[in-house]
This record gives sequence, C-alpha cells and structure tokens, in this order.
Amino acid sequence: MPSWIPISTIALPVWSATTETLRSSLQVAQRDAVRAVKGYKSADSTTDLMDRMKITPVEKRWKEHDTT
Repeated sequence: MPSWIPISTIALPVWSATTETLRSSLQVAQRDAVRAVKGYKSADSTTDLMDRMKITPVEKRWKEHDTT
C-alpha cells in the first residue's frame, strides 16, 4: 500500500454522492491535469497516458466504491 493517498480517494464518498454534472467536471479536471503534466494538447486522449502513469480514472474509482 502506498504511503500517500490520492485526493480523489480521500474525497471519494463526497464526489460519488454528488450530481452527474459535478462528477463530469471532476473527470474533466483530472484529464486536464494529466495532459498538463505531460504537455499534451486538449484534443489528445488521456486513456493510454493514464494507464502508463498508473492513474485510475475517477469514474472507475466511483464504480468500485459504489459496489462495496
């Protein structure tokens, strides 16, 4: 287990209980942050990049949280 916990995990119960509009905003913010770190353009896909960086998309974390 890592010695640090991502903020998206700490706030998971709050974000998973909110509206779809706010969830969508957080998803966009996560993708924008990943693009900014690597210098990608806004039109570039982040799916492969997030896999390579071992970043779990927030929507996947919500699904995992909702099933527990």
